[in-house]
Amino acid sequence: MLVRAELLDSVGGSQLDALDGLRRARVKMANLDSTARAALDEARAKERAAGQAKAAADAAYTAAVDAEAAQQQRTEELLARQSDLEDQLTEARGGLAELEGKRARFEDWQAAEQAAEEAAQPSQGEQPATRAPAADSESPQSGSTVLPTTGQITSTYGPRSGSIHYGLDIANDIGTPIVTPLDGVVISAGPASGFGLWVRVRHDNGTVTVYGHINEALVSVGERVDAGKQIATIGNRGESTGPHLHLEVHQDGSKIDPLVWLRSKGVSI
Repeated sequence: MLVRAELLDSVGGSQLDALDGLRRARVKMANLDSTARAALDEARAKERAAGQAKAAADAAYTAAVDAEAAQQQRTEELLARQSDLEDQLTEARGGLAELEGKRARFEDWQAAEQAAEEAAQPSQGEQPATRAPAADSESPQSGSTVLPTTGQITSTYGPRSGSIHYGLDIANDIGTPIVTPLDGVVISAGPASGFGLWVRVRHDNGTVTVYGHINEALVSVGERVDAGKQIATIGNRGESTGPHLHLEVHQDGSKIDPLVWLRSKGVSI
C-alpha cells in the first residue's frame, strides 16, 4: 500500500510538472506572439514611412524636373528675345546709317545750291543784264505777273496725308510749256531729290519760285529770264503720281501758298 501511494504521488507530481511546463510554454508562446506582432507592426510602420518618404522624394524630383524644364524654356525665350532685339538693333543701325548718308548728301546738295545762288547774284555795283525782247514778242510788260502754266489744279497748299504739301499742283500733258511768272535769274536747273528735275528762279523782288517734276529744263543757272519766258515743260519725274507741275513760292525764307501769291499778283487761276 505504501508503494502504491508513493507511485501515485510520483505520477501526480509528474503530471503537475508537465502541466506546469505546459503553462510556461503557453506563456512563452504568448510572449513570443506578442513580440512578433509588435515587430510586424513596427515593420509595417517602417514600410509606410518608407513609402511616404519615397512619395515625397518622387514629388520633389518631379518638381525639380519641372522647375528645370521651366527654367530651360525661360532661358530659350530670353535667348530668342535677345536675338530679336539684336536683329532690331542691327536694322535700326542700318536705317540710321542710311539716314545719315541721305543727310550728308542733302547737305552737300544744299551747299551746292547755296553756292549756285551766290554765283547767280550780281556783284556789288553791277546791274544785271536785261535781255531785250524781240520786236514781235508778246511778252507781258516788265513787272507784270503771268500764270506759270495751264491745266487742272489737282492739289493745293496745306495739310495732306499727315504732312504738309507746300506747293500748288497743276496737271497737264507732258511737254506743256512752263513759263516764269516774273522777271528774275535762274538759280537751279537740273536734278533734284524728290522732284526728279527742277528749275528755281530768284525774282527781282527776292521771291523764289520752284518748278518740280519737270520733263526738261530749258534754261541754265545764271540765266536772266523775263516774265513769260518758257523755262521748262511739264513732266512726271521724281516722286510723282502723274504729269503735273509742282509750283512752290518761297518768300523771306518761308514757303507760302502759291495760289494766294498768284492771285495777289492779279493772276486769274
